[in-house]
Amino acid sequence: YQEQAYIEPQGFVAYLEDENKVTLIGSMQCPYYVKNAVIDTLGCKEDEVRVIQPAVGGAFGGKEEFPSVMACQLAVAVKKIKHPIKMIYEREEDMLVTTKRHPSKIILKASIDMLNHITGIKAHVSLDSGAYIGLSGVVLSRAMIAVTDAYTINHLDVTGDVYETNTVPNGAFRGFGAPQMIFAIEMFMNHIAKKLKVNPLQFRLEHLAHQGDLTSTSGVFRDPIIMKPMIEKAMEISGYQEKYQKNEQNNNFKGIGMSWFLHGCGFTGSGESKHIHAKVKLRKDEHDHIYLLVAAVDMGQGAKTSLSKIVAQTLELPMSDVSFDYPDTDFITDSGPTVASRTTMIVGGLLARAAQQMKDTWKPHEEMVVTMNYEQPDYIVWDEDTLRGDAYPAYSWGVNIVEVEVSPITYQVTIKNIWSVYDIGKAIDEKMALGQADGGISQGVAYGYLEVMEHKQGKIRQKNMTDYIIPTSVDMANTETVIMDNPYALGPYGAKGIGELTLVGGAPAVALAIEQAIKREVHQIPATPEYIMELMNHDID
Repeated sequence: YQEQAYIEPQGFVAYLEDENKVTLIGSMQCPYYVKNAVIDTLGCKEDEVRVIQPAVGGAFGGKEEFPSVMACQLAVAVKKIKHPIKMIYEREEDMLVTTKRHPSKIILKASIDMLNHITGIKAHVSLDSGAYIGLSGVVLSRAMIAVTDAYTINHLDVTGDVYETNTVPNGAFRGFGAPQMIFAIEMFMNHIAKKLKVNPLQFRLEHLAHQGDLTSTSGVFRDPIIMKPMIEKAMEISGYQEKYQKNEQNNNFKGIGMSWFLHGCGFTGSGESKHIHAKVKLRKDEHDHIYLLVAAVDMGQGAKTSLSKIVAQTLELPMSDVSFDYPDTDFITDSGPTVASRTTMIVGGLLARAAQQMKDTWKPHEEMVVTMNYEQPDYIVWDEDTLRGDAYPAYSWGVNIVEVEVSPITYQVTIKNIWSVYDIGKAIDEKMALGQADGGISQGVAYGYLEVMEHKQGKIRQKNMTDYIIPTSVDMANTETVIMDNPYALGPYGAKGIGELTLVGGAPAVALAIEQAIKREVHQIPATPEYIMELMNHDID
């Protein structure tokens, strides 16, 4: 498990505007998910439900599906009693009943030729959905698709399953199945190299994906891949080679680990074109002030700033002439949910096109409205029945290096340094991108060694932030991040997604560092002191 640990717990206010219209104000990522769920529950007309999203205190995927459950409960109640209702969970209730990251078990096997090259991988992924399936099937899809990570493997046999248990439901969490698989494949690649007695870095480099290679679903990496210079940059700023060799030769309980990875931007497969149908709207008033009317949610990641900058830059206007209010479904279009690293690339791309159309037809001091619908490029093809084709229109890439020390007495892990290099296309706002990177790597590394969540007889044992330990400023070491430009031709000003990318490589990087420090293979996370002690009590194979 991993808990989202957002600052603000789940909560809603519901009231009737008139006899029939229900208004809901709440903390969520997907206003139209909530609206549509309430319409289905009440069996009412579209204009009889209004959803307003105020400032949101974090989400990380945890406010994708559960807010619809709470909103439906309140909508039914408010229609019955005809009085306003406010329901906000205490932290304990939030942690006990809301969705977590899926516990997983991943089995990997590889065939290797006489030249030490992987000719094929067989994989099976099992996810624990908890009491209800929810989004687990879609999470499983992304986990399975991530089986090749940043590598090219020509032959694959990948299966997966989701099983129900009588525990808390599991669902969306930043990374959406990819962190589990990327942890597994990065450790697997390192373990294969060790067993073959070859240099792990060289072994992994020989399997690195290149532009034009096929993806795990027989799609194509169409865009330039700059992973080699990114890896070189990461090793340069961290002193990786020298530290790695020194730690290999000494039993000093020090380790350094490097992971590299990718993350598909946007919904998997035909999600954007066949299911979401994203639409954006720009309005200009008679004073030539611009309003963004989209469902994108700013939950601390900077969506309001980045989307406003895209529009302002396209229209060549100062930021003060552009407004982006909190989403209200009575006034905005359904631009899709704020998930899947899609906000900047998909919604921002549509806004850039809408702004360009407004600029081309500009009428000073007259009100104008421009709408723009998402259209998938013709060359991006996906077969939902066979899961073959281009799973994502574009990929962001990353490298993480983590340096640790492990206490030989308590086996407590101390993070000493973290270095990261990312390809997110072209950053719209580099300062905000760096902030995203710091938060993402913090969650990713903590997933690998620190955050423990267990259940007893189906109930979560860690019920508050005293029991469930997340990294504080004391736990996080010096962090250095570099963003390397590699503009995406179809992204707004070259931008791709960043939100999930910065988390998915943290766990394998810290786990590989711990492996080197203790000279034992790590096969599960979090690598707690108890687990490390168990490993240390067994002889090295």
